[in-house]
Amino acid sequence: MEQITNFKKLEKFPFEDIIEIGSLFFYEESLCSLLISSHGLFIIRWVELDENTNLSRWMLFKVDFDSCVQYIDNKITSLELIKSAVDSKFILLDIDENSNYENILEIDESNIPKSYLPAASAMFVSSYCPDIENINQFIKLSTQPYPKTEKVIPKNFSSTGKISYTHYPSTTHYKQYVGQN
Repeated sequence: MEQITNFKKLEKFPFEDIIEIGSLFFYEESLCSLLISSHGLFIIRWVELDENTNLSRWMLFKVDFDSCVQYIDNKITSLELIKSAVDSKFILLDIDENSNYENILEIDESNIPKSYLPAASAMFVSSYCPDIENINQFIKLSTQPYPKTEKVIPKNFSSTGKISYTHYPSTTHYKQYVGQN
């Protein structure tokens, strides 16, 4: 795995109420998803697999609603979405094959390894988004006026309270995902 420098090791995952709205990129398994918690909207992207330890590394970052919609509408690239993160703090999660967190690292945007970033031209591709209907439903519900006591998340979304990915994409799939092939 990439050597990460200048990080803060977290003892526990900071967003216990996080749930997945839908997968933004699916190629044999989910490689990028849109999430929500009481702290806001997040993107989680698969960035690396350590074949020796079978740990899969994911990068989590907070996004604003408008940037998310611009990304889905192909008005900004994947890289621009990352650069538009609400906070300069990113979380790297090393997750084992049983969905246990092995490492939770907080890093600044400036310390993200270049290999974790998509190609400058990488865009959202709706044909790789199996959950586009759920995501569009979420966007539609989020832009309509609603009582402050009403939840924005449609009833068919469920919460496990933990990000759980049991499949580990191959390096080839990752390179296709970030536009390096």
